[in-house]
Amino acid sequence: MKKSNLTKALIIFFALISSSQFVQAVAISDTSASLTLDWESLDSLVIWNDGDFKYNGADANLDGVTDSNYQSEDGWTGSPVLSYQAQVTADATGNAGTTMTSANVSAHARADGIGTTTPPAEDVSASGTSHRGKTFSPISDGEITFSFDYLISHALSKDDISEGNAVYSHIALNLMLGAVNIGSDLFTSGNVGEITGAVGFTVDLLAANTYYLEGHVYSSASASSPQQTTESIPEPATVALLVIGLAGLGYRRHHSNSGHSSILS
Repeated sequence: MKKSNLTKALIIFFALISSSQFVQAVAISDTSASLTLDWESLDSLVIWNDGDFKYNGADANLDGVTDSNYQSEDGWTGSPVLSYQAQVTADATGNAGTTMTSANVSAHARADGIGTTTPPAEDVSASGTSHRGKTFSPISDGEITFSFDYLISHALSKDDISEGNAVYSHIALNLMLGAVNIGSDLFTSGNVGEITGAVGFTVDLLAANTYYLEGHVYSSASASSPQQTTESIPEPATVALLVIGLAGLGYRRHHSNSGHSSILS
């Protein structure tokens, strides 16, 4: 037995709706991380040298192609504070910056699989890295504790299980004597939510030496989505007309059946 026109129309309608939901699926990843470098808390224990050092960089990738806007600077000793950004269209953005007392980064990635140049999936990622450091000599021989606070924020969202996204950040505090690392602490996380804490350590130092204390922040976001096209997405007007047509078919069928029943009675 052949399906009625109403049944066929219903099948087409639900197929269009299902297609629309899949094509419009979007995966988004967002991260930010900062380390507060409270140099003044150590003023009674060390003598800070004039040199301030920073290194900032941001990177963004779309379909595996590295963005060319990566920038960095080392040996910075003055003001104003600079910030770097790398971006590929609206899909991936990385930011990195420093202030005199902080290192901070953020990254954003969005994938919808529409218009990707490398099927079968659109892969998007962004990252930022920021270093901030100072050199010093202890006022006297002895033990010093270094501890600085950090804040990390991670968010993920996706509309379809076929998509993927991830976030990652790490915060590090390092103490160098020449090329030798004599103290370090590292915190890493790929969890969603807001995370606070501190990185630090305690170490014995000599007043005769010059040391380099550095804070390092890194954060990345990635997202992927299967290749999709916009061709199968029904326009709102099309869906509205289809609904009206279905209602009309239902009314006509009901009216026809009612009339047939009255004749038979």
